[in-house]
Amino acid sequence: MRHPCPDSARVRNADTPSVRPRSRPLVAYVWLTKPSRSVSTYCVLRWHALKQVKRIVRHRHLPAAIYKAAKMRRTVVESDKRKLQRRIEHSAPGSIVVQTERKKKILAQVE
Repeated sequence: MRHPCPDSARVRNADTPSVRPRSRPLVAYVWLTKPSRSVSTYCVLRWHALKQVKRIVRHRHLPAAIYKAAKMRRTVVESDKRKLQRRIEHSAPGSIVVQTERKKKILAQVE
């Protein structure tokens, strides 16, 4: 179904999934942009039998910021482990006491 007003006369808001005409602000014409959102759903339904599509659907999709934060956190933890390992290698035996990861998190004990 085509909209009564052309694309240039419509206002798209990133926060809401709706389109309203710019030419008639008093009239509440709101069209949900379901066709654009349902394209990916249609593709999944159309090719649901393919192994690759099943694999993509099975995996959890997260925003890129979360992936990057996890990658940064992993880098920090790995560098700390390497630093501790090298410190142990270059010091006298028994001079550095290695704490478990759980005990490293404890800052102070209150009795």
